[in-house]
Amino acid sequence: MRTAPLAALLLLSGCVYYNGVYNAKRLARSAERAESEGRTIEARDFWSQVVVKADSVVARHPASEYVPQVQLLKARALARMGQCAEAVPALEQSLAAARDSAAIEAGTFELARCQASLGNVAAAADVYGRIRQSRDPQRRHEAQYQYAHALVLAGRYQQALDALGGLDDPRAPYERMVALAGVGRLADAGTLVDSAIARADTSAPWDSLLSAAGRRDPAATSALIDRLIVMPGPNMETKARWLLGDGLRLAPVDSSRGNARLAQAALVGGAAPSAGMARLARIRISLARARTSAELAVVVDSLEPLRDAAGPRQEAAALYDATVLIRAATDSAAAKAPRADLALFLAAETARDALSLPVMARMLFQRLADEWPRSAYAPKALLALHALNPEFAPDVQLLLQQRYPDSPYVAALRGESVPQLRVLEDSMSAFAASANLVGVPRPGAPTGKPGAVAPGVRRPVEPQ
Repeated sequence: MRTAPLAALLLLSGCVYYNGVYNAKRLARSAERAESEGRTIEARDFWSQVVVKADSVVARHPASEYVPQVQLLKARALARMGQCAEAVPALEQSLAAARDSAAIEAGTFELARCQASLGNVAAAADVYGRIRQSRDPQRRHEAQYQYAHALVLAGRYQQALDALGGLDDPRAPYERMVALAGVGRLADAGTLVDSAIARADTSAPWDSLLSAAGRRDPAATSALIDRLIVMPGPNMETKARWLLGDGLRLAPVDSSRGNARLAQAALVGGAAPSAGMARLARIRISLARARTSAELAVVVDSLEPLRDAAGPRQEAAALYDATVLIRAATDSAAAKAPRADLALFLAAETARDALSLPVMARMLFQRLADEWPRSAYAPKALLALHALNPEFAPDVQLLLQQRYPDSPYVAALRGESVPQLRVLEDSMSAFAASANLVGVPRPGAPTGKPGAVAPGVRRPVEPQ
């Protein structure tokens, strides 16, 4: 007689479970319908209910064969709510266990979309590629376009051109334009470029086009920018950004033209952040050429207003402090001030490690070695000088053994344990702290982030 109540209980349990799965699917369909009708807030609410319902089903029936279905529904819901960092591993795990082909396609599409949203464009392209033959016409078309778009973003331009072949989509010409430039066929992209410029199309991917073309043909890209900056529509910041990028690309191959472009960016951009970055780039050029205290003073004066400017504020402030330090060190050395050797060494390290100015660093290390040959830090300066310029002393160890056989730095190079070395390094660290030198970022590195260097303590013994 007990079997009837037990059977009823099992049946009720099964119904509750079935209703849980059914309701999760129903909520997902309601979310999709709301999205298609533009009711985004309502859709998000439905998706959040899918997550709750799926968690409830899994918690109550963890061993059920239907668990992969609701886990995939939950993963899709997380993706649709924009929680891609959580959705990607959930999608990857649930897709591996899923069996329903339609659900797998829908989940794979969300996985690709989330990878793209997280900036993993190469992974997004690979995932989109898996569903380019979807049985759903709408999904198939979107996957084909997004596949090509992700390839363009990943810099796989020839693959993108192949994927774009025959694709009838109003967005495709933009991708084709960038991909053609990326493979060096800027002339072939000319018709598409001309058409977009004629329409004054500010929605065109001009930044991507300039980046792709600039790596292949800086001169042609520069000529294209001349056309873009007179096009109605782009604001001052956009024009300054294009000119800034052009100046930075041209500087290594045509310094005069590059500097002129940076000056143009500064003028066109006014107070825009990119204009400030252009001014900073020009100051860096002047700093790289500076050799005297007077030339460094000009750089300091130029940096002063940029310490409060939009865009270069942090980098300009750090560069200002570093330049002041280098100038003070050179003045101290000229006056033969006490501990000028330490000041010169720290200034040289700042030029080398923080400012990426090897020529200035060599000059400062050389001054220390020449003007303070009896300094305890002269051997370290010679090692640093050799690392920057191996031709300075091909057999630097022999030179050091001859000049400084008793130096703790030379002993350390021989592999000996030298307590005095720690004393010298601590002294340098203390001097750096007293000079308020706590690290200056490399060009482009935010203050306080990896890349900041504490001069005098990073390299106890310079590399050979």
